[in-house]
Amino acid sequence: MCSCFSLKTPVTRNPGGRTGIMGRGALTKLGANMMMDLVLTRWRNMDRSTLQFLAIWDQSHKSWALPGGPVQSEGLLPVVLQMMMGRQLYKKVQEKMEEGTKVFEGYVDDARNTDNSWVEATILTIHLDRTDPLMTNINHMVANSRGSMEVVEWQEVSGKTQLCAHQKDSLRRVAELHNRKF
Repeated sequence: MCSCFSLKTPVTRNPGGRTGIMGRGALTKLGANMMMDLVLTRWRNMDRSTLQFLAIWDQSHKSWALPGGPVQSEGLLPVVLQMMMGRQLYKKVQEKMEEGTKVFEGYVDDARNTDNSWVEATILTIHLDRTDPLMTNINHMVANSRGSMEVVEWQEVSGKTQLCAHQKDSLRRVAELHNRKF
């Protein structure tokens, strides 16, 4: 009797190293789980003194987060954003993606990572002009979110912003793009 075994399928290995947890854990599949975070920015006022970004209150973590989530394929916004924004606003933001700048793409150190499943994120920033018609729609969404389960608000781009580590690093990169201190 042989005590050895063979695997017929290749084992996926976390490129960030071992975590001590096998399987897919809280992620949807083995291997890379693609996520996209969207950093929508604007100037708070006409003198361009303060750069702001759109933040969502993450009820499960009791903290602010960038809008985003899992994506099925590159070039598409996360479906969870459609639920938050509504179909028409989602389509308008989707159309603006070509004007966006990719600030990060790759492996992310995430608490959900396991030895066999991990998060890879694309962070896209889109700067909105105050006169853009899309701003009216987003500001309407922000005003209507107060008192609801999904609170959305404009916050200052700052090193004091409370976000998870990889999102905070992405926000720092966005500040650099706009020549702002972080």
